[in-house]
Amino acid sequence: MTTDLGAILPDMDDLHAAPFWTAAKQGELRIQRCLRCAELRWTPQDTCPSCLSRDHSWDLMSGRGKVYSFCTYYRVLNPSFTDVPYTVVMVELDEGPVLIGRLLNRPSEAAIDKRVVCVFTDVTNQIALVNFAIE
Repeated sequence: MTTDLGAILPDMDDLHAAPFWTAAKQGELRIQRCLRCAELRWTPQDTCPSCLSRDHSWDLMSGRGKVYSFCTYYRVLNPSFTDVPYTVVMVELDEGPVLIGRLLNRPSEAAIDKRVVCVFTDVTNQIALVNFAIE
């Protein structure tokens, strides 16, 4: 799949996103929820964009959703991803937020509204990437 992920791995020192990556490594998909207005928010932030509260929790998501959009890459655009073709999907989770990840199925299987489930792919001892597979 990859050759050198060092340049594109998440920053585990990012205090806003670290709980997301810690949960992913444990095989859980967690998204911030505002404790004042209950809005789910992605990407992680210190302040709710709706009500400006700083209080939040990290709620467990089902990991299920549908393909909102996708793009298949047929040539190497980043030296970290040499196994072409591969498909990147925008997935609208059943709970609402939209995440981006790699589709682990063949590119020809990608389709709008196709049901997918989150799959965690270990890339280091500390980091698992959030990808998707067709249900």
